[in-house]
Parts: sequence; structure tokens; C-alpha cells
Amino acid sequence: ARGHTAAYYNPAALTLAKKPSFSVGYQYAAFNLKSENLSRDSSKIFNNHSPALVLGFGIPLPFGGALKDRLSLGFGFVLPQGAILLADAAKPSTESFPLLESRAQTLSVQLSMGIRIIDKVSVGFGALVLATLDGTIDAAPNSTGTISAQVQNSLLTHLAPVVGVLVGPFADLQFALTWRNESLARYSIPVTATVPISGIDYSINLNIAGVAQYDPQRATFEVSYQGLEMFSFSAGVTYRRWSRFENPIGYFATPEDYPVQPEPGFHDTLVPRLGLEMYWEFQEWLFEPRLGYSYEPSPAPEQTGFHNYLSNNRHLIGSGIGIHFGDFTLDLAGQVHILQHRMHEKNTEQAEELAMNPGFPSISHGGWVAVWSAELGIEF
Repeated sequence: ARGHTAAYYNPAALTLAKKPSFSVGYQYAAFNLKSENLSRDSSKIFNNHSPALVLGFGIPLPFGGALKDRLSLGFGFVLPQGAILLADAAKPSTESFPLLESRAQTLSVQLSMGIRIIDKVSVGFGALVLATLDGTIDAAPNSTGTISAQVQNSLLTHLAPVVGVLVGPFADLQFALTWRNESLARYSIPVTATVPISGIDYSINLNIAGVAQYDPQRATFEVSYQGLEMFSFSAGVTYRRWSRFENPIGYFATPEDYPVQPEPGFHDTLVPRLGLEMYWEFQEWLFEPRLGYSYEPSPAPEQTGFHNYLSNNRHLIGSGIGIHFGDFTLDLAGQVHILQHRMHEKNTEQAEELAMNPGFPSISHGGWVAVWSAELGIEF
């Protein structure tokens, strides 16, 4: 990563920048998620489109003396056009893709600093900021006897710390290690309703709460080789702690004899990545074609009972090109996520209990996600 993108991927790489930079970009994601047992409107959720504006700054601090070329700042902003925060969670028993459906529909901000400790060792610190929703709804009869409501909602922030280390190059090898805490967007809206029945006011307390966006805690190790004249290679592996994934909707108002909602039971995953970049100069132009591949295993267990959290193993294939001319840079990129087809066989012991075994006898699902982006940058 270079410039403001390092604020997200590895803040230690901010120290590679020699000049201040500014970038503005546009990205567009299209989702085509399919379930054969779909029981809700797919036109709104599963075939959605998520455009967003991207802004970034990379600012090496112009100190002198012992701090010369040692400190650098990075700022990145993803501004979705659809919503600051989309909290659209299905009932746990309804087929849904909780890891993909609304992940692109949230405002996010990255703030980081890189510090060059010695010539070949840099560290970085920062935070990923997501919006969260908190509020209250109070409903009661007014002076005319009709029910009116007072609503108060607030957008708050959740900070996910990011730490990175960059070492090298040694013998044309460079090593990177990045850790980021879990990033999530909660929503909590307590509801108090006062309802008059036969001259007596009854108070009903509810709580609409859950997790709208969730990105697990992760640690990434990466190595790159830059010993060839026109090519560089990179390989990495990311540990993702999905075992802390929570149910997107909490149960707060259920009959006493209603079974407790099971835990999601997600498991941790390892994600391998490979990357290739080429450098080709032509007069005052520099071209950098890029190609990448990643395999994202599903953290979700087999959905044999009450839950229907749909998640597939995914192949991610990305390609792009960077075009440099003087102080200007144009980056174009595309990525496709291919979801491997998956089928869940429902528990036959609950064949007659459809309320606790929705989707019986089986559920199958798949699909794809496509992402395009363009970004224009300038150094000054």
C-alpha cells in the first residue's frame, strides 16, 4: 500500500511517501446473492448496488533534524451514497447473507500515523472508525387520546485500533505485519410504549438491538520480493477471528417458554493472498499492471437448525492498473467474488417443527459480487 491506502492496509507503509498527496475516487459494488429457498424480497437486499466516494490524504511531516523523513500521516474516507449506516437485518430464521448484504453501506474513516524507527524498520498506528446508531422511542397517548411518539436517534462512532510493522528490504525481501481489532456497527433503540386499555395505562418495553456491520479482529503477515527488474511479487495470510461474531438481532421480548436463540457458532479462518505487479516505463509515463487472488473460506457452520446465516467459500480475483504521469496518478481496478455453491441439510429430527427448523429439508445458495473503482491522485 502507498499513500492514504496504507492508513487501512498497514499504517507503517505511510513512511514510504516522499511527498504530500491527495486522492479522490469512486467505487461501485454489485451484489448477486442467490438462495433457492428465498422467502423475502431479493430486489431490495440480494441484488443491491453500493456506490461510494473515496477521499484520501497522505502527509509526510516536514520536520528537520532527527525527525527528518520519519513521520507521516494518512487519512482515508469512504462515503457511501446509499446510507451512512444501513441496519437491515433479517430474522435469524430467514435466509440472509449477514457478512455481505450491507457491508458496503456504512460510513468509514481511517486515521493513521507511520514512524520510521531506523532506515529499514517502520511502525504505524491508527484507527478505523465506523458509525453506530443509538436512540430511544417513547410512545404514549397525547392530550387528544391518540398515540404519538418521541424519537431520538444519534450516530455515534466505534474505533478499531490498527497497528502495523514494515521491515526491509533485506536481499530484496520486505516483510509486513498488521493487526486490526474488530470493527463493528451496533444499533440499539429501546422502545417504551404506553397503551391505554379499559382506562388503565399499560407500559410495554422493547429493545431493538443488534449488530449491523461486523468485521472481525485480524492479523496479517505478508512478504514481498522486489528483486526482478520489472516485477514484484507478494504473498500473505490473514487470520480472521470470526468466533466472536454475534447474532445480528438480539431477542429481548419473547414468551417464557420460547427457546433461547442459539449462538451463531462461527469459527476462525485463515485467508491466503497472492499478488503480482509489473513496472513498465514509456517516456514520461509509468504503467503498473496488477493481478491478485485470494481465497476466503466461510466461517459459518452448517445451518441445520433454527438459524439460516448463509455464507459461502469465496474466490476473489482482482486486476487493475496504475498510470503515472508527472505528479498525477490514475488507478483503475476491478474485483469479482465467486461464491462456491453450498447446500445445508436440515436436521431431520425437527422435520415436523418448522418454526424451529425453517428451510427444511435443505437450503442451497451461491452467487457473485463485483467491484469496480477508479481513483485520481496528485502529489504536491
